[in-house]
Amino acid sequence: MLTSTALVLLMSVPALALFYGGLVRSKNMLSVLMQVFVTFCLIAVLWVIYGYSIAFTGGSQFFITEKDTPWLDGRHSVFGKVVEGADLIPKITRVEKVAEGNDKPKVDIVLKKVTISRGTYKK
Repeated sequence: MLTSTALVLLMSVPALALFYGGLVRSKNMLSVLMQVFVTFCLIAVLWVIYGYSIAFTGGSQFFITEKDTPWLDGRHSVFGKVVEGADLIPKITRVEKVAEGNDKPKVDIVLKKVTISRGTYKK
């Protein structure tokens, strides 16, 4: 998949440059080619800085589970457990779902306040 992405990008940049270059006078062709190349470079750098960090980190996922979830092991950050309000977990799991066998609720569940404590929890 990464190879096909690289091939598409390698084809797209010259194609865009030649397309837009064909819309200007021949003396401005090099300028348009450079503008497309610089724009592509800027987008690539922004994707590496922002897109890659968002897409491939576990910081944006938040799971509350009531049973073991081995399919999440090694893919997402496990950072704790519910120590207060555990009575809400069964209520969350009983909400109406989009489809049978699907875990997505029909109506979004909003946690209005979440407190994350670092360190070990002692009762």
